[in-house]
Amino acid sequence: MNTNYDNTKLKTRFAFAILKTFKANIGLIIGLVVLSIIVSIRSPFFFTYHNMMNVFRQISTNLFVASATTIILITGSIGSTSSW
Repeated sequence: MNTNYDNTKLKTRFAFAILKTFKANIGLIIGLVVLSIIVSIRSPFFFTYHNMMNVFRQISTNLFVASATTIILITGSIGSTSSW
């Protein structure tokens, strides 16, 4: 069995899946960038160090919980639906 070929094929499929997801969400990304530009022009306090640190502090808890949940679901330790 040629594992090098299998790994290359898996990496290619993963790259295409990421590209497909990016293409599906390009409108949301563009909208978020445009909204950020508009808000930063209208308010001088939007892209400041203190505001960015405040935003990162607020989302850090959700990031840790989402990361832990993802790892648990990927490893299969806890099922996401009812078990038999």
